[in-house]
Amino acid sequence: MNERMTSFVTTASSLTSQDWTHLSLGDDPSTMATPDFDIIVQRVTSLFVVRMVALVAPLGTFADDISVSSVCRSLLLKPELWPAAVSETVVEQLQKFMHSILHGYKDVPYHNVEHACHVILSVNKLTDMLVSTEHHASLMKVPPTYGLRHDPLALFALLFAALVHDVEHQGIPNRQLASEDDRLAVLYNDQSIAENWSLYVAFSEFLQDEYATLRLVLFGNTSGPTNTAVKAQDNYAETYSRFRKIVINLVLMTDIASPERTQIGKSKWKEAFGEPFETVERKVRAQVRRMSLTGQNIEIRRNNGGSGTGVAASPSFDQRTKRRGTGDMSEIGMTDPVLQAKPSDIQGHDDDDDSLSVTPENSFHDEDDPQTFTSATQQLYPQMHRSSSLPARQKFERRLTAASSRTSPSTARYRQQRLGILRTVDLSGETLETYSTHARRNSTTNSTATHSEDGTTTSIDVDADEPNDLKASVVLEVIMTAADVAHNLQGWEQMVKWSNRLYLELRKAFVNQRGSDPQHRWFENQIGFLECYLLPLARKLEDTGMFSEGPQFSQIVETNRDRWLTEGYDVAQKTIQEGETKYPAIADVN
Repeated sequence: MNERMTSFVTTASSLTSQDWTHLSLGDDPSTMATPDFDIIVQRVTSLFVVRMVALVAPLGTFADDISVSSVCRSLLLKPELWPAAVSETVVEQLQKFMHSILHGYKDVPYHNVEHACHVILSVNKLTDMLVSTEHHASLMKVPPTYGLRHDPLALFALLFAALVHDVEHQGIPNRQLASEDDRLAVLYNDQSIAENWSLYVAFSEFLQDEYATLRLVLFGNTSGPTNTAVKAQDNYAETYSRFRKIVINLVLMTDIASPERTQIGKSKWKEAFGEPFETVERKVRAQVRRMSLTGQNIEIRRNNGGSGTGVAASPSFDQRTKRRGTGDMSEIGMTDPVLQAKPSDIQGHDDDDDSLSVTPENSFHDEDDPQTFTSATQQLYPQMHRSSSLPARQKFERRLTAASSRTSPSTARYRQQRLGILRTVDLSGETLETYSTHARRNSTTNSTATHSEDGTTTSIDVDADEPNDLKASVVLEVIMTAADVAHNLQGWEQMVKWSNRLYLELRKAFVNQRGSDPQHRWFENQIGFLECYLLPLARKLEDTGMFSEGPQFSQIVETNRDRWLTEGYDVAQKTIQEGETKYPAIADVN
């Protein structure tokens, strides 16, 4: 490992060591946000170099932990671990590709190269929290990753998807492109227009001859003396095909305004993990209400001598549980502030799906009478009250989701092939995606793995992390969609910064007559987005059970929401004023 490679590893280590809520913040020149294009290329390349090393190195080189932080630490301690296949030529091709893709991001206020960098950093950090055994050192048992801890190809594909997901984005929402009959809308039949174009741009560049050696190293890497040229070629085709499928799926999942992608995401989650938290919570609340009303009616009948007369109208359940900032979305005119989608278009809201909650509720608010709620849920789900080691919210989410999974027929038993998409498919079956619960050919099969650092050796059980392709796919999707809006999951400063940029981009499109005026109900729209999309998404991150030692994502979103309700109006007005100054309408100029 020469000096240049050492620099890449050091940079990657510094970027990965940042706290989730402080990514790109602070005044450290090695990690702070910067508009300098060359610095961004250098940082992104560093993360990809380390991730490529983990992919190319023989299985077991980095023991049971292929997180960026662990690989960096191992390489700095033992430079001889650097694989010979990752040569200067390969790194040069990789950096050239990074430069080309990042240069493809347009000069728009939001979907620009800084956004791409932030999403890459967020994916990298979430992945590190996911697969790093050191991150879970305080736990008795390392949480499962459903095979991702031993799947460097999937982790590389995830980072690749973050890199390319918005390349050549015009700063125009898909809905607007479709209404204009834009050439890309015609090309992709109005389906995930910007995302499909980004994929085309990325793979068109990636498949150029100048990156042939890079691709061969990434996908043609084989081990063992029995490999033949034919076997190597087959291995390359199989590996590349899997890589491409993962990237395409993850990039398309960032189109949260697509009803089709939303329904697929919901179906896969339900098949993999059971009912989402919002669904279970609403069902429990409905049962609590029925139990409460039954008790009230019995008491009233007793007081009236057994007759049913004189029963006062009970306040509606919605009124009793309604909190500040929540309620019927028709009251606040919620539209998706990312792509101006209708409420029914985004995940977490579907008027036709009774299994989904329109209004995410907080389970432990004073207005909800927690004593009554807790008593009722103890009768419904006694298992959720056995442990007191987790915070109340996390325990509630984890136990209810587990209870739902156990009672769901679709998840009651393992099957060799699982669909993950509970909807009509073509009868030929050619496009039907299935997910195997068996280990892949290149997965770790040893019962223990030796992890050596600083002269110490620890035996780690790896059989517990049984591969499950469906759950792994769902987890990758959740990480990707969370990273795409990570600023909302990282605290107030990040949320305000990127919300401002998004508004300016929509304002610029409006002034150019390529979209509606974002000024209309901007303040209210943020509330709807926080509650109907971000809060369910944050809870999904927690409900996977793999970030137990990480930040409480839902608490961050709730804090942002509550602060927006008190300070957001003034923030919104300043943003609107800035938009009028930077992008004045033609009438304003005249």
